[in-house]
Amino acid sequence: MDRTDDVPGRHDQGGWSQARFQRHTEKLVAEHLKEVAEELDRRVRRMHAPKVIVVSSEEVRAEFESSSPARRRARSSAGRAPTRMHSPRELLDLTSPILEAARARHEASLLERWREGAGRGGRAASGWAETLEAASDARVEVLLYEEGADHEAWQCAACGRLSATGGQCPLDGTETDRRDDGLDLTVHQTVAHGGAVWAVTAHEDLGPVGGVGAL
Repeated sequence: MDRTDDVPGRHDQGGWSQARFQRHTEKLVAEHLKEVAEELDRRVRRMHAPKVIVVSSEEVRAEFESSSPARRRARSSAGRAPTRMHSPRELLDLTSPILEAARARHEASLLERWREGAGRGGRAASGWAETLEAASDARVEVLLYEEGADHEAWQCAACGRLSATGGQCPLDGTETDRRDDGLDLTVHQTVAHGGAVWAVTAHEDLGPVGGVGAL
């Protein structure tokens, strides 16, 4: 979305007219920043709180952030970068390290929660058997998996429930079918029940449990 407005520059004739013109310019700037902040907030809510980087000059940043709703500032900020004008390629180079750092912090937080929950038998699943069951029961907040991890699974043809072993479905007694795409099935169950999915890069955490776990 492009929200561009032309704002007159500083009036340099001095006196009363300069002060009035400056107040007019400041009012236009404030209105513009408020419109940008409102548009950004609408998109953040529509996209369920994505990470946001504010790229601006320092003189504009403080006023822009004061125009942004507190909820979005608290939940969606990935960082900021001082700058004035950049090409799209320069913006990508500027913001990529900030996004990568934000992703690393978020992943570290997820894995810490998972370790704490799995370690005390709490609200975390480890390995395919527990994770398949949790996904089928709509209990997965975040599915964690290693890139390339996969496992066979058995699926009930009647209700779609997943398990790590074959036999009859514990809910309706239907004989389950063997599937080779256990990860895809788990992702589908997670997303269908409102959960999120995260591919981790810290393989030393999930490696010992088959490359999969869940909060």
